[in-house]
Amino acid sequence: MVGQEEQSRNKGAYLPFFDAVPRSWSVYTLLFFGVFLILLCSLLFDVRTLPSTFLLHATNQLGAFRGHAGKNFVHLNGVDERTMRKEVNKTSARTSGEEIMKDFTTDDANCDYSTGQWVYDESYPLYKSDTCPFVDEGFRCIENGRPSDKYQKYRWQPFGCTIPRFDPIYMLENLRGRRLAFVGDSLGRNEWESLLCMLSDTVTNKSRIYEIHGEPITKHKGFLSFKFEEYNCTVEYYRSTNLVEQSRAPSYSSVRVNSTFKLDRIDHFARKWRDADILIFNSGHWWTDEKTFKKGNYFQLKDEIRMEMKVEDAFRIAIRTIAMYLDENIDSNRTQVFWRGYAPVHFKDGTWETEGTCVDSEPSNITSYQEPWYKYNEIIWEETQKYKKTPMIFLNITFASDHRADGHPSNYSTSSSSNSSTSDCSHWCLPGVPDTWNEFLYAALLNTSQWPWAEKHK
Repeated sequence: MVGQEEQSRNKGAYLPFFDAVPRSWSVYTLLFFGVFLILLCSLLFDVRTLPSTFLLHATNQLGAFRGHAGKNFVHLNGVDERTMRKEVNKTSARTSGEEIMKDFTTDDANCDYSTGQWVYDESYPLYKSDTCPFVDEGFRCIENGRPSDKYQKYRWQPFGCTIPRFDPIYMLENLRGRRLAFVGDSLGRNEWESLLCMLSDTVTNKSRIYEIHGEPITKHKGFLSFKFEEYNCTVEYYRSTNLVEQSRAPSYSSVRVNSTFKLDRIDHFARKWRDADILIFNSGHWWTDEKTFKKGNYFQLKDEIRMEMKVEDAFRIAIRTIAMYLDENIDSNRTQVFWRGYAPVHFKDGTWETEGTCVDSEPSNITSYQEPWYKYNEIIWEETQKYKKTPMIFLNITFASDHRADGHPSNYSTSSSSNSSTSDCSHWCLPGVPDTWNEFLYAALLNTSQWPWAEKHK
C-alpha cells in the first residue's frame, strides 16, 4: 500500500505534458526546451548576434540608402530606426576604443559603415589643425578659443566591422597622376579641406603642395585645386551649391523673381570637373524655402518659371539632371563617382538666421531623425541608381554625423567670435567629423574593383 501511495505521489509530480513519456525522456525534453528558451532570449535581446548579412542587409555599395515612404520610421540599409536606436543605446558613445568588441565579423566589401557608434580613441585626431595650412579660419575651433579638444578624439565604429585605418601615403600613391574633385556646397569644402590635411600630414615638405593658381583658401572662391607635386596629383573643390545653373531673372518673369535655378541645365563648372578620376558630390543645404523662395530664387524648366514648384520636387529634378549628365558624359572605366549623404545641422532654439545655438560637448546616443535629411538621401539614392552606364556609390554619413552636435564650430568660428551671438551649427570643426566622411571614402575606394586600391587588403 505504501509503495502504491509513493508511486501515486511520484506520478502526480509530473506535469501532464510528460505523463505519456518515460522519466529519462522528460529530463532530456526539459533540457532541450531550456536550451531553446535561452537561444530564443538571446536572439530577442541581442540582435547583434545575428549574422551580419541578415541584420544589416549590407551591399557592396557603402551605406546604400533605402527609404520607406509613408512610415513613421526610416530604413537605412534594411535596418529601421528602432533597431538602430536599440543598438546605439546598448553601449555608450564614451566607451574606450579598447573596450569595443566586434560581436560578429563580415567581409569588409559587404559591410555597412553607416550604422554604428562613436568611441573615444586617444590615437585620434589624424592631424593637427595648427600644423595644417589648408584649414579655413572658420573651422579652426581650437585656435579660435574652444577650450577642449575632446571632440577630435572620437572614432566611428560600425556595428559589423571596422573601417580601415586611413593611410595617407597609400592613398597618395594610388592618386599618382590623377585628379580627385569635390563638387558641392560649403560642406563639400569642409570635407575637401579635411582630406587635404589628412593627405598632407605625412608630406615633409609642405611647400610642394600648392594651389595651382596661387589662390588662398577662402569660402568666397568658386574653384580651388591643390597639387601634390611629388605625386603629380590634384585634390580639387568646385563650389556649386545647387549643382544646376543659376541665372538672373528673365525679362518676362514676375517682379518676385531675383534669379532662377535652371533645373534642366548643369552648373557651368562641369566642363572643369568632368574629366576627374574621382568625383564626390554633395547637395541639400541650399535646397530650402529660406534659400530659394524667400530670397526670390525660383525654379525654371526650359523657358518656364515654376513659381509654385515645391523645393523637394525641384531637388529631385536637379539630381536627375546631374545623374543623366554623368551617365552620358563620364567614362566609367576611368572615373568613379560618389555621392555623399546629407550632413545634419544641429541648431537649437532657432536657425542660423535666428541665432540658434549648439553647445554640446560630447557625442549623443540619441538621433533626431529629421525626415527632411533622409528625404534628401532617398532622392539622391533613387535618382542616381536609375543609370547603370556610370555606377554611382552613395556614402551615407548622415546617421553617424547626426550624433555629433558637439562637432560644430558653434561660437568658435573666428578668433574673435567667442562673444558672438551667431553660432555655426552647420559646418564642422577640423580635425573632426569630416575626417570620418573621408575614412568612408577611403574604405569605399579600397573596395572599388576597377582601381588598384583593392590590392591593399588582399
